[in-house]
Amino acid sequence: MEVRLHDRVIEIASETIRKWECLGRSSNAGRHNPYTPENSSSSSHNIKSLLQFRPSFTLLFITLNTLIYFLLDSPFDNSQADLRKLIQFGAYSYPLIIQNNEYWRLITSAFLHIGFSHFVFNIGLILILGLLIERIYGSWQYLIIYLTSAVAGNLLSLFWIKDSVGAGASGAVFGVMGVMVAYGIWYKNKFPNYQKRIFGYRILPFIILDLIVGIWIPQINIVAHVGGFISGLILAAFITPQIYRSKDSHQSFQTKAIGMLVGSATTCCFAIAILHSFTDTPDMVEARAEIVMDTIKSSNSIIRQYETRTKRKYNRRDFETLELLYLEQLQNDPKSKPWINKLKSFYSRALESDPSNKSWNENMLALYFRNVQGTADEVTELADYIAICERVARKHGYHELLYRNLEIFLQHALTLASNDDQSARQ
Repeated sequence: MEVRLHDRVIEIASETIRKWECLGRSSNAGRHNPYTPENSSSSSHNIKSLLQFRPSFTLLFITLNTLIYFLLDSPFDNSQADLRKLIQFGAYSYPLIIQNNEYWRLITSAFLHIGFSHFVFNIGLILILGLLIERIYGSWQYLIIYLTSAVAGNLLSLFWIKDSVGAGASGAVFGVMGVMVAYGIWYKNKFPNYQKRIFGYRILPFIILDLIVGIWIPQINIVAHVGGFISGLILAAFITPQIYRSKDSHQSFQTKAIGMLVGSATTCCFAIAILHSFTDTPDMVEARAEIVMDTIKSSNSIIRQYETRTKRKYNRRDFETLELLYLEQLQNDPKSKPWINKLKSFYSRALESDPSNKSWNENMLALYFRNVQGTADEVTELADYIAICERVARKHGYHELLYRNLEIFLQHALTLASNDDQSARQ
């Protein structure tokens, strides 16, 4: 068989054709879509878009984050940045956002970082993941994903993070990860197998690991990470990747319009932050810092910090500090049932970690007789104290002080039961 290609004649042996047929080459060839002007136009447009790709917004975000970091921080100082600087230039703060109506902080905080390692980690992820998603989804859609996820992470933080200052691009980064998961699931049959290693479910272990680390390290705002990730998943449902969109798609115009709107809002937020940095007097800066510090140093904030620390592992000093904080609150309101219950729960956890500790055993006994005895719920509460001692005894075996408490509680329960019987007879 002879095939003429331009001015060249290529001879193909019949044996070669037979082998192609055996391999199914000829049958596969029939599966290709027939040539049409529409398919050709769309395909050439997508290829042209990829060849002409310029990572505009990825480089812009990296540049902005880098400039702001080096303006505010010492380049290789891994310690926390000055709190007043962070507050002045737009860090996340619940009281300033809600009470002072400084909503622009929801976006400006995504361009601030605390410490060199925090900065490098986020910039590295923006570089690697941002280039990938901007190439697939297009620059304007990437802009929407990045900035919307950053805001969504901070919005979700408002419900849980109320007593600390926050900064970082993690919400935006996790939004990009959310898009990567959705892209890998919904378009898994449209890209090569080697790309499946970094899309879809393959990236979930990294996200789960981050959440676990965030539980052990309270300085990490995992709420913002979760908010950004959920935002990315939702956005991916409404945004079509650029490489699968036709040239004449009406979505191109809509995406660019929305992107411009989001970009303009972000620019306005930065303009407000810059205006504040130049026009605020030292007294105004100090007043903002005092608002934040009052929140951070409030007793409830400190208690929450120690509650988080004591839940991670047993450290006697942390437990003693938390006990003193609880007792201080109970001293202000001796009949406060929530604080009594918190202390009861505290002694339960403390004794499970250290059942022979004299202080925990004696103080739990004192709590009962000082704050529970004689109340309307004494019988129910006494049953809880007995259950705590029995649970710890089953787990750790015999401990003299623990068994002494159990004996006292059981004897008191018999006394209460006897008194109830006498009252019933009368």
